[in-house]
Amino acid sequence: LVALSMRKSLRNRPPAPWDLRWATDRLAQEPDERFPAERAMETALKIYRAFGIDLEKPPLDVTVRDFAFGGQAIAIRVPDDVRVVVRPSPGARFLGTLLHELGHAYAATRTGATHPLYKGYEWVPGLIEPGFVEGMAELFGRLLDEPRVLREFVGLTEKEAEQVVLARRIRSILSVRRAIIRSRFEQTAHERTDVDLDIVSLVLERRIGGVYAPRGTEPVWAASPFLATYPAYTQSYLYAGMTAVQIRTALKRRFGDRWISPEAGAFITETLVSDGARWTFAEKMIRATGAPVRVYEYARFLNGTAS
Repeated sequence: LVALSMRKSLRNRPPAPWDLRWATDRLAQEPDERFPAERAMETALKIYRAFGIDLEKPPLDVTVRDFAFGGQAIAIRVPDDVRVVVRPSPGARFLGTLLHELGHAYAATRTGATHPLYKGYEWVPGLIEPGFVEGMAELFGRLLDEPRVLREFVGLTEKEAEQVVLARRIRSILSVRRAIIRSRFEQTAHERTDVDLDIVSLVLERRIGGVYAPRGTEPVWAASPFLATYPAYTQSYLYAGMTAVQIRTALKRRFGDRWISPEAGAFITETLVSDGARWTFAEKMIRATGAPVRVYEYARFLNGTAS
């Protein structure tokens, strides 16, 4: 029905970016009413406790308010003063963002490194690896990909859980392309000071996004807060998805049905978190999963063949 409606409205012209967003919103529908915002924090803490992680010790400062990013965790003093800000959003997105930002807080409060350079402060350039940092947060944010988590912790029916997982797969598939476009745009902006970035952004939308940007389309690249804060950061979210799903697959292989357990939580803390920035991204992934970060497990999730 979505395809027929879109084909009728397009009248043989190629789809524009807003057409793709329209179709995505209809294909990737989630039962938002089953994710009440007032229960999100309680649900998130319950999920972490299932891993033996008590995020109320040390206490976190969590603020919900509108701001530029979807969420941000700020380590004032590792490991005992971490602030979290989350922007309000509807339904499952709010819980997913909260789980993600609490993942950053978990990593900071469980860091055992004593030297400031190895504690993972984001203002220490070159020592933290954003792909891994975001991947650790997404390990928890992407727990909403799991039907079991949706049923046991959120209270969804089996049919509702399947609907949410499908919607998240659809959005993830599209986010891969968006991440490539944004990364390529920023790379071009750094390399070429003589180009019109409005034109570059629209060309990339057509070439990589596979959509038609009609004459007069308003470029939106300047609205990204990342361009004014973290250089070349948006590619980290693509690595994050790969990292999270690879770690999750390794946990299932190691712990079987008990992969959501205090034992699994202790393993995550010991192999991936406690040493802070002392070990590299690749070394941590090899230690926890047996291989550096790779696309295989994430591709299986995206195409629906992951176990």
